[in-house]
Amino acid sequence: MVAESMEIDDESCGEALNFFDSLNMLFYFPDILPQLVFIESQMLLDKVSELVEETYHMRQGKKGVSGEKLRFRDHGEVTEKFMGEFESHYEPPLFTPKELVTLLKGLLVFAEMSEDVYFMPCLLQVVLG
Repeated sequence: MVAESMEIDDESCGEALNFFDSLNMLFYFPDILPQLVFIESQMLLDKVSELVEETYHMRQGKKGVSGEKLRFRDHGEVTEKFMGEFESHYEPPLFTPKELVTLLKGLLVFAEMSEDVYFMPCLLQVVLG
């Protein structure tokens, strides 16, 4: 689709994307999400940071949590459905919760525990002493 809009063949487009990716001018993950190109690295970092920040606020809050939110807060477990609740994480129509889960899994930020359940180690609370 990108190649067509630029009136070049798919191979040349792929080579150009890989070249600009190697210069860190954009982020292209052809083995994970070949249909997406990210031009702002901060956006990707923000998505992970928002999840970590949410667990912090959940731990500080006085309200009890249960179900998926409890597993998210206490065990770093995430599902695609749960990720869909964080609307600020997505840039419709640029990418979807499913694509973000696929990307984070491919970048080894998420580890698949079972079908549609992922573990995100950086969500675990640090206990000192």
